[in-house]
Amino acid sequence: DKSGADGITFDGKGSLYTRRGLEAKWRQHLNGLGITAAPGQRVRDLPAIVVFYYVLALNLFLGTAYQSVLRWLLCGLQWLGAGTFRVCGKGSLSRARQRLGEEPMRRCFEQLSLPLCERALSGSYWKRWHVVAMDGSTFALQDTVSNEEAFGRSSNQNGKAAYPLARFVVLV
Repeated sequence: DKSGADGITFDGKGSLYTRRGLEAKWRQHLNGLGITAAPGQRVRDLPAIVVFYYVLALNLFLGTAYQSVLRWLLCGLQWLGAGTFRVCGKGSLSRARQRLGEEPMRRCFEQLSLPLCERALSGSYWKRWHVVAMDGSTFALQDTVSNEEAFGRSSNQNGKAAYPLARFVVLV
């Protein structure tokens, strides 16, 4: 995405959005995750959308105290002009996370955990498996004539290795 100082954003596909249009699109996405305020539900210090962002932020800052993560998040949201929020106590954070529940996080995972490539892209799939990473290694085998014939021995400037080596590559 490319955004200008005037609040107009291009999504790279030729679509044009204003800031208000992006906010509406994001809110529509969040509604799809089940993060909405029911009619008649009281407005809390930590709305469900803020708690959703908070749970995501907790996963980014694993070694940081919960209230510190919340403080950073709320400062960022206030800086963006999303409103003013209060830092609450540990008990309130726990209850807010329980109110949010697992459903929005599950839906978010289901919607966003898709391969970032197409099957037609060369090298992105091997047979039916989506290639994320490849890693290779070796391990020493028993020193037998049949293993040496099948796998060979590695060598360097000092000569051959003491044991035959099996080489393998793993798709992750």
